[in-house]
Amino acid sequence: MFRPYTWAELASISDEQLISAYNQSVSMTAVGIEYYLEEIRHRRQARIAASVEKLTNRILWLTVCVTVLTLFNVGVTVVNFVW
Repeated sequence: MFRPYTWAELASISDEQLISAYNQSVSMTAVGIEYYLEEIRHRRQARIAASVEKLTNRILWLTVCVTVLTLFNVGVTVVNFVW
């Protein structure tokens, strides 16, 4: 029979051990609708996180481009003013 881990045990075991314990207990466990809803939420959250990361990378590159163009504009303005 599967015994749930204490908080300290759960924090100290590896991912592989946790997956193994899950696989052993799955045949003895009855799940409700919340199990499936939680998996749907997890997958949706993972897609959102990936989308936000992609958007953040685009914003970074756009910021770099704007910075370079601004520096170029300042340089051209200074040269124009000196002439």
